[in-house]
Amino acid sequence: MPALMKRNFGEMNPVKIAVAGLLVLLLAAVAALNSGTIIQHFTSNTYQANFSDAGGLASGDSVEISGVVMGTVKSVDLEGDYVRATFTLKHGGHLGGLTGASISSSTLLGTKVIKLTSDGTGTLSPGATIPLSRTTAPYDLTQVLSTLTTQAGQVNAGQLATAFNTIAATLKNAPPDLRSALTGVEGLSHTISSRDAALTQLTQVSDQVTHVLAQRTTQIRELMASGNQILATLYQRRTEIRELLASVTSVADQLNGLVADNQKKIGPVLRDLDQALTTLKKNDTNITTAIDGLYRYAGSLGETLGSGPWFYAYVSNLVPTNMVPLVPGLFGK
Repeated sequence: MPALMKRNFGEMNPVKIAVAGLLVLLLAAVAALNSGTIIQHFTSNTYQANFSDAGGLASGDSVEISGVVMGTVKSVDLEGDYVRATFTLKHGGHLGGLTGASISSSTLLGTKVIKLTSDGTGTLSPGATIPLSRTTAPYDLTQVLSTLTTQAGQVNAGQLATAFNTIAATLKNAPPDLRSALTGVEGLSHTISSRDAALTQLTQVSDQVTHVLAQRTTQIRELMASGNQILATLYQRRTEIRELLASVTSVADQLNGLVADNQKKIGPVLRDLDQALTTLKKNDTNITTAIDGLYRYAGSLGETLGSGPWFYAYVSNLVPTNMVPLVPGLFGK
């Protein structure tokens, strides 16, 4: 058999090597850019659900099973007279063959979420669609308040009050119980008529508030998320804060002990110093006089010693100098 021939890298065709390298780099780039999709493909399944109304559901909203977030809404598309929501679920969430779905609000600000209810035997196969018969459309508070505002604005309060008055006048000969009921209805009509402007303003303000909240949903959600991050950071730092407080307490105790120890040692020294200052204060006059006399004596001594390498000194009443005045008498002079 012929021996296998091995070629060095330098003997290979550089064009083929370049093309192969570019293909490898291109495949690596595509894989890197779509890594999230690739990972999601191997760790989750895709399902669909048909709803009669989207009710504010949008791409990116959560999908829950028994209150646990297990997936994300990928898209919401209009299909004729119904809406089809496509979502993904992580592996681990079991769905029965008759699983139902509903759209509800996860927050007071109207953020939507798909809630799945597992039911039936078997397992819902990946890629299956939950039909309209097993889905529930959401209840949109903003839409209801808007409808209330529109309907209330169309009511003619004057005609309504006149109608109630006409009914009351027509049935004025009715039995006492019915007449009392109609009187109450008449009072209700007058109350509604007198409060028509206030009720209209109230509904308009409610509609404005709901629209403002709907427009600021993202900002308020970010604010809440920031608050949650702050609380989470404080919760994570609770150990460091506790240690800091303990260290400060320990330092305070050590300072208190240091002050107490130094007070025992410094106290006697301060008392002795106080006694010395008291003695000096009592002898202030004598010390001042001594300093003045020493100043004069030092000046005179300096003048005497500064006259040369020798000096004269006279000490009175010292033998034999004290007898010098007697010498002239001894010699008759």
